[in-house]
Order: sequence, then structure tokens, then C-alpha cells
Amino acid sequence: MISGVEDGQTMRVQLGSSEVFVTFRVKTSEKFRRDKEDIHSEVNLSFVQAVLGGAIKVPGIHDDHVLQIPPGTQSHQRFRLIGKGIKRLHSPGTGDHYVHVKIKIPS
Repeated sequence: MISGVEDGQTMRVQLGSSEVFVTFRVKTSEKFRRDKEDIHSEVNLSFVQAVLGGAIKVPGIHDDHVLQIPPGTQSHQRFRLIGKGIKRLHSPGTGDHYVHVKIKIPS
């Protein structure tokens, strides 16, 4: 598995005296949406969590992260986890993980 490849990307691989072209098909995720090296996910907060704030666990692509939610967080607010995205293929570093907040209002 090669980190950072995109769906439909073709790479040339040298095999002895021959070369082979490999086209990658990347399965879409149910948890994450990809935008180049950045990933996006949604997290549901209760009304109380949004008002009071606190720490929540957010699933990442390699491991879970703790995200500090500030008091007064609004629905559709976005938080950035720097360097927690996908490894860049042709340059150093990694993308970011953006967490989009959805507040669940009790019915």
C-alpha cells in the first residue's frame, strides 16, 4: 500500500528490464471525505457538550485523537487537526484533518 495515492492515479513500476503501469482504485470511506491530502469527518455533539465544551475522542485515519471543544461551539463549526491527514506523495509532510461539528438538538 502506498500512502497518498489518489483514485485513478497511474504509477510506473520497474520490474527487472520491463516496466509496468499500475492504476490505483481507492475505495471511498464511510467515515471520511478526502480533499487531496486533507480529510474531512463529522462529529455529533449533544446540546450540552456544545454549550459547556469538553474533550471528545475523534476517529482518525491511523488512530483516534482527542479534540478540545470550546464552550459555545456552534453547529457546522470546523476544527483543524494539523498534520493528521494523508501523507503527501511528491512532497514532504501530511495534510490536515478537518472535523465538522453537528449539534443534535433533542426533540
